[in-house]
Amino acid sequence: MKRDPERLSRGGYDLLVVGAGIHGAFAAWDATLRGLRVAIIDQGDFGAGASANSLKIIHGGLRYLQQADLRRVLESAREQAIHRRIAPWCVRPLPCLLPAEGSPTRSRAALGLALRIHGAIAARAARDMRGLEPLPPGRIVEQDQIESLAPSLAARGTKRAALWHEALAVDTERLTLAPILAAAERGADAANYLRAERILTDGAAIAGVRARDLVLGGDRQIGARCVLLASGALSRRESAELLGSAPPLIRSAVAMNLIVRPLSDRAAFGLRAARPDARGPLDREGLTLFFVPWRGTTMIGTSYRLRPERPAESEATIEDIRRLIDAANRALGAEKVRMDDVLHFHCGLLPVTGGNDARGSRGDLSEPARGAAIRNADARLRLANRHAIIDCKKTAGIRGLAALVGVKYTTARLAAAEAIDLVCERLGHAGGPCATDTAILPVPPDPEMGESSWPIDSDGASLEGAVRRAIGDEMAVHLSDLVFRRIGLGSAGPPPRAILEKLATLMGDELGWTDAERGGEIDAVLRSYAPLPCAGSTAVRS
Repeated sequence: MKRDPERLSRGGYDLLVVGAGIHGAFAAWDATLRGLRVAIIDQGDFGAGASANSLKIIHGGLRYLQQADLRRVLESAREQAIHRRIAPWCVRPLPCLLPAEGSPTRSRAALGLALRIHGAIAARAARDMRGLEPLPPGRIVEQDQIESLAPSLAARGTKRAALWHEALAVDTERLTLAPILAAAERGADAANYLRAERILTDGAAIAGVRARDLVLGGDRQIGARCVLLASGALSRRESAELLGSAPPLIRSAVAMNLIVRPLSDRAAFGLRAARPDARGPLDREGLTLFFVPWRGTTMIGTSYRLRPERPAESEATIEDIRRLIDAANRALGAEKVRMDDVLHFHCGLLPVTGGNDARGSRGDLSEPARGAAIRNADARLRLANRHAIIDCKKTAGIRGLAALVGVKYTTARLAAAEAIDLVCERLGHAGGPCATDTAILPVPPDPEMGESSWPIDSDGASLEGAVRRAIGDEMAVHLSDLVFRRIGLGSAGPPPRAILEKLATLMGDELGWTDAERGGEIDAVLRSYAPLPCAGSTAVRS
């Protein structure tokens, strides 16, 4: 897979996917399997947006059973089984614990019943994936087993807990890249750092996209009969902007996960954290945090806050990080996590629902009245619980344009399949049903990369080969692409500067970087860890 914007300019595509996160990646792969000629572009690197903000768990839907949402239980259980089948090199069983205490729905009897029902659903989903071993059955465990699996949970006094298994995706960066590579193997064209700037139309029909090349400079016109916007929580707004219309006021949430030094646990566990400092509509019901062992660290998440209407930036602030640390310590019942324990953090945007349509921007309201109207609208906002597919033929009268607003990493494949169903309908293409539930994703050349600190311990030849593959076969453009999303070296915390310098030298030799460019690439990687102490900078955002 080589970056060739000139090839994209030749056009003639049935479908152009704009946005190469997990939803766009699966959409491109699905479309190629159905026989469409496909291109996929992203204004950044593949999977560098919200898809990079993951707790690494492919959920089986147990939590939705407690909400009596059977549809989401069935969907999640099936998608979990599908991921275990199509990406066995990445997805594996993870024991999880939840205290059997604190409320009627978390009593021993209630959780025991939930485990039995969910176990039957999950086992059926596994059987449907012919040859897939079911996950171990769930059960209630006592203090000695809790101590063995999760000492941090036992230390807070938990005497009894529900034990079940989820699926851990040890390398979600590679799991996002894999469908793009699979699509390219079937003839799709892909390019990162290519920003869509305007939808091209022919009357009321889509003709393609004008895009800006952020690597080589200049504009590219990419001809396509259909365009699918899969660019995240703001896809609705982006569709209007690309059409040159006034964008609607769409709110979203900033979701954040922390990566901290290990809490010495073998199992993931969930804890409720009361939020006495609740200040927004997404805080009212408290916060359930999961503590996930991963690559010798512990991941903690997820926290949410509303993103400002017109933010200067959507990154996490030092206050966001401190608030999540405080919530984790309240849940653990002790000060086990400190700021200097934080190795890295992820943040991304998620869609919210319930108040967006009522916000408006009416100029006939006074500023106090408008502020009150906005606060009332915000009070009705909730995190969206299901993906949305917008057919712009119905909303804007433009034939061949659709937007996919994803919600969960777990169900991204399913959401993409539904979006491609719509694309095929609009194209009049009878390419058969979705096949991404059975087609196996390609195994990465170095599957051990997702496991620990590879390539710090690799020999020079292995490292040089990995860099060349990342550039020549996987379209790594910047050092950050390499260390975060190709070899996974930086995803669990900052690598030693000497390693970054070695990688920058290898990559610079391939791409012709000057010494100044090498230094700039290293600095850009280290800035990804600010405002943490481990970034080596005292500057923080507030």
